[in-house]
Amino acid sequence: MCLPTYINQKGDLIFRYDNDPHHQKLNFPSFPHHKHDRHEDNIVSSKAPFLEEVFQEIEDINNELSL
Repeated sequence: MCLPTYINQKGDLIFRYDNDPHHQKLNFPSFPHHKHDRHEDNIVSSKAPFLEEVFQEIEDINNELSL
């Protein structure tokens, strides 16, 4: 399954949504859904996003970076 991933022009991870059950030990209420935020090792609880939400998140990040 292809899950939303956002990487900048330098190849740095901005975020990646994931539903692989490899982080069960973190006891997220959203298990198996989670998000890698800014770094592969920074894992946060996250529901499975709708595509519109992903586009909005990307827009918000780009707006923050342009300030």
